[in-house]
Amino acid sequence: MTWRRPSPLELGGAVAGLLLFGIVWYYASPSWVIGSHVIVFWDRAGDAFREGGEVYWHATDWESFYYAPPIALILAAVTWLPVQVEYALIVALDVVALRLIGGTWWAAALLAGFPLVPFEIGGGQFNLFVGAAIVLAVMNGPAWPLGIAAWMKLSPVLADPRRVIVPMAIMAVLTAPWWHRWIEWAQLLFAAYGQPVGPQLPIPLLVRLVVAGGLLTLRRPWARAGAAIAALPAVYWESLVLLIVPVAVWWRQRATAEPLAAQSAAPLGSPS
Repeated sequence: MTWRRPSPLELGGAVAGLLLFGIVWYYASPSWVIGSHVIVFWDRAGDAFREGGEVYWHATDWESFYYAPPIALILAAVTWLPVQVEYALIVALDVVALRLIGGTWWAAALLAGFPLVPFEIGGGQFNLFVGAAIVLAVMNGPAWPLGIAAWMKLSPVLADPRRVIVPMAIMAVLTAPWWHRWIEWAQLLFAAYGQPVGPQLPIPLLVRLVVAGGLLTLRRPWARAGAAIAALPAVYWESLVLLIVPVAVWWRQRATAEPLAAQSAAPLGSPS
């Protein structure tokens, strides 16, 4: 892919997105703890996995670690670092994820203006990574990030069920020495099923599964991305940041299809 100069409209959108990001961050950041998810979830779970502690603790509220053992293993490889460094790595991952979702840096800057993006980056969450993995999968990119995302939130499997099997299996095999963590994870999920775990959106999973099934029948990349998001086991308000994913896939495919359609419609021998 060759670089092209962004149009004035694209540059304007990028500037507007960055301005909106800055405004939301400025006014909202005093009300939250920067990198709170790193402190509450990721650092604690990674250290516990590495040191043989309690990875799947049963909290009375939403502050339990629900990701599968392969994710805890990945976290264990980095949580020996200072929390500030861990947070910086997640921010860098979020920036790259926005670039992968948008397809260009100016599109990434525009997407940064979606009001939930500052909260996502401020908290140090992984939703944008999950979104980028879904985009890569439905647009025929590498499938291994989807394997990681699937062990985080399960439903990303729907983005590309066939290609995600191998990376998921490899990740599961790597956790064989800690097989008991799978039992602990399953016990936590069963204990949490049907319980009001945190501020979730009041849309029953069954309803969302029906929506996901309907989207899959459309057999379109943006619809597969939408299905993977609709079927999330738990939808918190922060999860709505993933709404940018099917929209971005639809827009990118539309932008790609228009030049190809114009070229195919051109008379034979005309300059391309």
